[in-house]
Amino acid sequence: MPGDLDPLTALRRLVSLIFDYLDAHRDFVRLIAIENLHRAVHLKHSPAIRSVNADVITILESILARGRAQGRFARDCGAVEVHLMISRLCFHRVSNRHTSGAIFGCDLSAAEVKQRHKAMIVDMIVRYLPAE
Repeated sequence: MPGDLDPLTALRRLVSLIFDYLDAHRDFVRLIAIENLHRAVHLKHSPAIRSVNADVITILESILARGRAQGRFARDCGAVEVHLMISRLCFHRVSNRHTSGAIFGCDLSAAEVKQRHKAMIVDMIVRYLPAE
């Protein structure tokens, strides 16, 4: 994520990339969900696990810092917190697509639904950070 992008544009791109990554890597989402059921018993013993999201956190820290410096972002939240919110919104729709489909009668895999959800998630995150 180039540092010369406007912070809002950079944040929109990052959220979109995370959305697309999780949507394209459903097996990864499934593995994480299973690992959560097992209280992260295997991940706790992985020396490499902390570095998995290190790059995205560094990028997000830069975006947030630039946004604050420009007076665009005013919320007092860290990169990990923002990443958790992005991940939760993007992850849930993949991990719960079958149950949500059965309960609400919708196909979360449909292209138009994915695009609508992606736009909603990007907007939610981007609209949260500026001052009220």
